[in-house]
This record gives sequence, structure tokens and C-alpha cells, in this order.
Amino acid sequence: MSTSIILLGSGGHAEVLLALTQSIGIRVDGITSADNSQQSLLGVPILGDDRCLQDYAPQTTRLINGIGSAGAISLRAQIYQRYQQQGYEFLSLQHPQASLDNSVTLGKGNQIMHGATLIHGASLGENVLVNSRTLIEHHCQIGAHCHIASGAVLCGHCQLENNVHVGAGATVIQSIKIGAGAVVAAGAVVTKDVPAGCMVAGIPAQIKIKAG
Repeated sequence: MSTSIILLGSGGHAEVLLALTQSIGIRVDGITSADNSQQSLLGVPILGDDRCLQDYAPQTTRLINGIGSAGAISLRAQIYQRYQQQGYEFLSLQHPQASLDNSVTLGKGNQIMHGATLIHGASLGENVLVNSRTLIEHHCQIGAHCHIASGAVLCGHCQLENNVHVGAGATVIQSIKIGAGAVVAAGAVVTKDVPAGCMVAGIPAQIKIKAG
């Protein structure tokens, strides 16, 4: 029985993922999108909004989470959890020019993008997005649904709980713990633990928005 691959979303991150699949020989059969202004993306037909998945049984369909973190990282997690609960499996993707030590542990549905480097003993939960040119050092533990944005650096033994966003170019020094749902602003340098649900920014990073 043949398996269909459907990409969820048609924005910038989705297009990058689609280009990656085409470069490594994975055929995407269709795209779901709420944007009805186009009929295809990189030659792949846009099927309609997410309701079209009713025509694709979970047993014979694999999904790609094309939702980035623009606006709110929670949307990416919600999409993943919604369709996982319905029995769909999400495809993991790894760019050929990413570098992963053999000891790295990856959860389901991970996306490791161009130029990312993951060092010995790093561990990622489900649906983690590791964007271009990131560096995740030894023994870092990253929870489910996190997004490590382009150029970010996590030094050794850092621990990120679920749904954390680390912004572009941010640096988290060694042995830092970042609580669930926290946000590290772009360019921040994190030198102490970040409580769950908070946003930190600056050099050194300070709490700008406290958990509500």
C-alpha cells in the first residue's frame, strides 16, 4: 500500500522544507494551506485547507509540519499534537549539510536544517525545529516542540523544557535551564536560569515579560 506525504503550510518555512525534500528525493504529494491565492508551490499542488486531510487516512499518510514559529511557537505544537492524536505520523527531516554526532538522540518529527551542528550526547524531544547554522553543544537536553532559531548557540549541558523558543543569534551559556514556554529574544546572552513562561532579552539577558 503506497504512502502519501502531505506538507502542512505554505509559508516561508514550508517552502524551505519542500525544497529540502526535493533535493533529497522525497516526493511530497500535496500541500495544505489556508491561502487560496496560489494553486501550487515548487510544482506541488495545494490541496486546500486542513480539511482536505479527511481524504488521506492516517494509516497511509505521513505529514510534514511546515509551520514555523512566526507569531507564536504554540501553533506549531498545536498542529503536531492535533494530527498525532488522530493517528498521523510526522516525517523527520535532516539537511545533508547538518552535522550530528552518532550519539545524538532525536525524537519523532524533528527538523534539522542547513548547517546545524549537534554535538555528543545532545537529546531532542518530538517536533523540535533546529534552524540553520545553530550549534547545540554536548549533553544538551531539549524538550518537545522547541524552536532553536538560526545562528543560536546552546553551550554544554543546557536543559530546555517543552515549547521553548530561542531566538536567532542568541547564546545560552553552559548548564542553564530554561523553563517550559519561555522565550529567549534574538541576540540575547543567557547567563542564568529562565523561569517557565518568561521572556528574556539583552546582554546579559534579563526578564522582560514575567509568566502570567
